Order: sequence, then structure tokens, then C-alpha cells
Amino acid sequence: MPDYDLTRLGTRAFEQLVVALARRDIGPGVQVFGDGRDGGREATFEGTINWSSTSAGGADRSDCWSGYTVLQAKFHVKPGQTPHDNALWLQAQIKNEIDGWIRAAQASTRSRLPDYLIFVTNVDLSAVAKVGGIDKVNQAVRRRLTEMETTRSGLRIKDFAIWHGDQIRSMLDASQEVRYAFPALLTAGDVLAKLAPDWVSLGTFDAQDPLREQLLHAIKDDRWIRLSQSGGPGEAKLWLDDIAIDLPATL
Repeated sequence: MPDYDLTRLGTRAFEQLVVALARRDIGPGVQVFGDGRDGGREATFEGTINWSSTSAGGADRSDCWSGYTVLQAKFHVKPGQTPHDNALWLQAQIKNEIDGWIRAAQASTRSRLPDYLIFVTNVDLSAVAKVGGIDKVNQAVRRRLTEMETTRSGLRIKDFAIWHGDQIRSMLDASQEVRYAFPALLTAGDVLAKLAPDWVSLGTFDAQDPLREQLLHAIKDDRWIRLSQSGGPGEAKLWLDDIAIDLPATL
């Protein structure tokens, strides 16, 4: 999988990418929130998500979600040097997000609480079983969602998902039309592939051969004598045919 540099997107473009991928993988029913106070939401989806038929699904969650799903982007401008650092940052970000939902549930400041949460981030997490960043963050989030404070508040999250950097890249591989919409994700290979159909073999001397074009331009330029090259004034030049005689030669 190409190593797309997700940090080049910036916060706003990453949020737009999250929405584009969600609409493609979950469905056109994804509701998008524009700039401003989004209430902890980049996008929402009401209905059934059949993960077994989407590229974002995974074997570690139920095949189907049925209810109100909220997506939230978590963009790190300067990811840490190690997956462990990234895991700690993401864990803190998600905890703050869940704490916000808990406070909203306690104060009844939201018209609706989510049944499911999807957190999307540009950072990479280690996939080492049990001790890697992916498993550690999943464990921490699940623990926070099942604590007494959370359940007493009325926030009851049935399940959640985390789309990390490597997963976003795999989704982009399956969604090239989405990737092409973001110039920061284009690679040198994309440019070469775009130019490939226009390449013409050198030396064919057909109408599109670059060597033929260069030869014609050189002959045309050489038919002029530029007086400035011999100390003449300005840009004065003479037509070579007017002052030169092509004498016949016998070998």
C-alpha cells in the first residue's frame, strides 16, 4: 500500500476526507456537518451498517450496527516518533470526546446520544497483539465506556470503531476517486501514469516525435543571422537565404 502522507492534508482537508470515505463505505445516508460547532460530530448516520459488505469492516466487531452512529475526526498535526506516542495521544483525545458526551448526557444538552462511535485519525498505531497501540487504545476506550460514571449518565454506547492511519490508507487504495480529489495525496506515480498515454517513442519521426519537433525548430532558427552576435545593434537579423550562396560541389 502506498505510504500516503496524511499529515499534508491539514485538519480541514482531513475532516473532508473522513466524510468522503464514510459516504463511500457506509452509504449516501451519511449526514455531513459544516464548519463551526459540530457538537462532537463530523458526520452522522442513522440506520443499519453492514460491516461485512464494507471495506472499513473488521472481524473484531459485530457484522451489523443498527442505530445512530457518530463519526469524529482526530487529526494530529505532528504525529509522535513512535506508535506508542501516537497511541497515548489518541487515547487522550478519545477520552476527552467521551467525557464530553458524558457531560452532555448528564446535563441533557444534546437532543440525541449516539449508539455507536467511529473515531478517525491520521496517526499510525502498532498492530502487535494485546500490547500494540491498536489493542491498547481499544481496551482503554471500552473500559471508559463501561465505567459506572458513563452508564449512570445515560450514555450507552453499543460499540465503537477506530480508523487509524494504516486503515485510512487501505481505504484510499480502494477509493482512488476519493484520493484524486485531494492534491496532497497525489504521488509521483500518479503524475507519470497520467502522462503515460501521451508519450511517443523517440526516433519514430512521426508527427508527435519530440526529436522531430526539436529538429524542425532548430532548422527554422538556424535560417536567421542575428547581427547582435557580431556586435550589431538591437535585435536586427538577416534571412540567411538573402546573403548566402549554396555552391554545388563535385566529389
